[in-house]
Amino acid sequence: MAGVDVFSSNDAFPGGGGGTGLTNWTEGVNIAAPNATTPVTSFTATNAATNVDAALIAKGTGATLAQVPDSLTTGGNKRGQYATDWQKSRTSITQVAGGDYSTISGGLSNSAIRAYCTVGGGQFNTAGIAAGGSHNTIGGGNNNATRGSYTTIAGGANHQAYVDYAAICGGQTNAISADKGFIGGGASNTISGVTGTGYSAVIAGGQGNAISGNNNFYPVIAGGSTNSIVAGANVLYGMTICGGESNSVSHSYATVVGGKEGKSNYQGEVVSANGKFVTVGDAQQSLVTLRRSLASAGSGELTLDGGVPVASGATANILTLPNNSTLSYDIQIVARDTGTTGQNAYWFIRGAIKRDVGVATTAIVGTNFVATQNSAGNSAGWTCVAVADSATNGALQINVSNPTSTGAVRWVASITLVRVTN
Repeated sequence: MAGVDVFSSNDAFPGGGGGTGLTNWTEGVNIAAPNATTPVTSFTATNAATNVDAALIAKGTGATLAQVPDSLTTGGNKRGQYATDWQKSRTSITQVAGGDYSTISGGLSNSAIRAYCTVGGGQFNTAGIAAGGSHNTIGGGNNNATRGSYTTIAGGANHQAYVDYAAICGGQTNAISADKGFIGGGASNTISGVTGTGYSAVIAGGQGNAISGNNNFYPVIAGGSTNSIVAGANVLYGMTICGGESNSVSHSYATVVGGKEGKSNYQGEVVSANGKFVTVGDAQQSLVTLRRSLASAGSGELTLDGGVPVASGATANILTLPNNSTLSYDIQIVARDTGTTGQNAYWFIRGAIKRDVGVATTAIVGTNFVATQNSAGNSAGWTCVAVADSATNGALQINVSNPTSTGAVRWVASITLVRVTN
């Protein structure tokens, strides 16, 4: 064949000084186009079998590599035990598969530092930058880095995943420092928290979104821009922002469905907004659900989690108003006796409440509109009222009673709120 020299397994290598050559291999060189400028030398398996596997096997704990380590940038440092390193170019002697059982498949200036770490390709990627971590994977991209254990960056550029079990699929300049975090893509998204105290946060995409807090469990930002979920010092769960811009959630199980500059105020609140006057959340609509199970002949205030009223902290469960705010409310309440008579009732209450500066300024605006329907036995004795708490908390209260029930009564209220603050 023109441009091809072939030496069989029974020939001596040219210039080799004689000998019997390799068994089961044919060595050759190809200088035909497109290899005229850069020839290709090859070994071809020539065993008599129809199909032949080929292996390059190190001895003992030795590594398999493309270059001889020389402690220079040409060959780099010594590789780890059982490592595989096919990378052929580096700018530092440490850019090698240095961890035991580590792998670099190719690329430029990549490093697999800790045990069982893998870099598929790309350039300037570092898998396993801290002592104690292992099993990190970087598929490719540019200037990505992992530490901890079982952390993955699939691709993209300038990502950092510095905890255990985290994953970044792609995009640019995304970062995770809270365990089990996931960023799908986008740019400049961050999940942060003290290692071991925030878990399983998700940012699917978007730009400039952030999830933070040392005790922030299972929060999700689906996309959008500059949205934030913040736990602070509180232990919070299940917060969600579906998209939009500059929305904020800081209450357990609260959701901003989208839009712009909406803000959670209560646990479990579902918020929508389309901009602000001055501060985030000062012009918005939301939905909250209150509940309570009261014993026979019981009475009490409905709360967001069904428990006894709590005014402040991470477990606050009442509808406290901020200073300088007015809320209109549209309330639907339903109640059912779990006893033998199966009594039930419902109410519709509409109105507004305001708070100026201080708890004592909290008051109902005008008069509530109330519609009620009681049926089945003596449930006509049950009551439900919406009032202003101007003595203790500066809040909207839904107070109920079931003096004639035969068993515990389950109360549920769905409230649509329209909020304006200054």
